[in-house]
Amino acid sequence: MDMKKKVTKGNHGLPDGEQILGTVLLNPLGTTASTSGGAAGGLIGHAVAGQVAKRKQKAEDERVASEGATTEGLASSFPAGRNFLSVTDKRWVVHSLGAMSGKAKELAGEFPHGDITGLTYDKGKLSSKLVLRFTDGSQLGLEVPGRTNIDEFLAAASQVGAPQV
Repeated sequence: MDMKKKVTKGNHGLPDGEQILGTVLLNPLGTTASTSGGAAGGLIGHAVAGQVAKRKQKAEDERVASEGATTEGLASSFPAGRNFLSVTDKRWVVHSLGAMSGKAKELAGEFPHGDITGLTYDKGKLSSKLVLRFTDGSQLGLEVPGRTNIDEFLAAASQVGAPQV
């Protein structure tokens, strides 16, 4: 699936001439577990999966804190919910995801290239984990849906000064 196409259609918040180098779809941590849990066990499965997602987020926050980093600061200004994160030739842009269309709705946030200094990507089976590392030491863990190919996104991020670490 071509993520760039979903964002460039409609040109939401991008000035003429700004080019998207790479895009990835991101979910809050635990989204896949809560979705698959709901399908497998109805309301009870959904409730259990929701608790699992909360525990995963708490564990991630504790891990980040143990590394001397925080989810506050620049990381806290990252828009909540399901989003597209794109690297352009000028900046990082975040577009909200249209729930019904699966396309970019509107520009939800932006960061200068220098604000994100590195990425950690851990590939999983149902979903993968992407951690954004910001200049102020804050970090944000997000989920990448399982079938997403993010090689182009990771290459673009490295190109603008945010290599995989």
